[in-house]
Amino acid sequence: MKARYTTLAGILCLVLALGSGCGESQRSPSSDTPIEPSNPTAPVRSTPTATKPAEILRPAPAETAQTTGDQAAGPAPRIEVENPEIDLGVIGPSTQHRAVFKFKNVGDADLKITRVTTTCSCFVPELAKKDYAPGESGTVNAVYHAGSSAGPVHKTLYIISNDPKQPSASLVITGTIRLKVVTEPTSLQFTAAKENAGAVPIRLSCTDQTPFAIRNITASNNAVTFDYDPEKKATEFVLQPKVDQSKLEQTLNGYVRIQTTHPEVPELTIPWTAQPCITLSQPRFILQNAEPGQTVTRTVWVTNHCGGTLEIASAESTKGMMEIAGQESKDGHLKLDIRITPPARKDEVMRYISDGLTLTFTDGRSATIYCTGWYKMQ
Repeated sequence: MKARYTTLAGILCLVLALGSGCGESQRSPSSDTPIEPSNPTAPVRSTPTATKPAEILRPAPAETAQTTGDQAAGPAPRIEVENPEIDLGVIGPSTQHRAVFKFKNVGDADLKITRVTTTCSCFVPELAKKDYAPGESGTVNAVYHAGSSAGPVHKTLYIISNDPKQPSASLVITGTIRLKVVTEPTSLQFTAAKENAGAVPIRLSCTDQTPFAIRNITASNNAVTFDYDPEKKATEFVLQPKVDQSKLEQTLNGYVRIQTTHPEVPELTIPWTAQPCITLSQPRFILQNAEPGQTVTRTVWVTNHCGGTLEIASAESTKGMMEIAGQESKDGHLKLDIRITPPARKDEVMRYISDGLTLTFTDGRSATIYCTGWYKMQ
């Protein structure tokens, strides 16, 4: 037993000796200590290294050229507009104005212009050519047609080109339309039931006190006419409309156009609306999923705004689909029951139907009731 303990103690001493000092010669060299060539006769010298591992110079990576986006993409055109916005100031209605926009290709490749577009039909842009070398200049000539209404102007054109940074260069025209000849009223309302359709006089006044003459007056469907002297010059005119009732009923919405010699107001436009003698509560029917031969009845109220009793002299259907099934006069109105009978289908392709029933009254006036629709899918 004592011999066993002695053996164990010896092993333990050996292990401790190896861990503390006996293995010193086998320790890995310090990173700060150079390794000398093995020589059993030469002593080991401990000298500091010239360079620590962290300071060891490594081969520098190859230089990468720093380039901008333009250099990386190669030569490119560049459009530069000298005057991208032109202010026309105060202008008259229905006048024309020329605006010249100057531009230059400041890039290092050819500038190719595809087109010049506009936001409205009031512009007529002109471009001498479409290709411009680096450093070359050009112009866009635009003719602006001012509207007839007063108010601010803000219109835009676009130069479409191969400039990669600005493919759509905008050109802006601004200004203010001011009426130097004004009308009172600015619109007309006619009523067929009144004498001369209830027309009121139209007064033309010049705000800048420039005498002018009336060159010509026209109206939609010639429903309204005027007496005037084209040789007379003044700063104010009063015009009395003369209304043709029969033509007015054919043109319930129209315009009076007055042309003048004023240098800034060549034309004035006055719109009108009119109420006819006869109105229909439902002038059009729409039939959905109609079936051949299956009748449908609709009610229409006819009103006579010109007074008197309405009597129907005849009723004619364009395609024979519509007829009057019954009528009744009530409180100055005429109630009509309209019977609609869709015809047989000629083929499977035929699906849509339409017809019109024209009513002619004893006083010579007329009105038409329309019907449109489609057959039920088979």
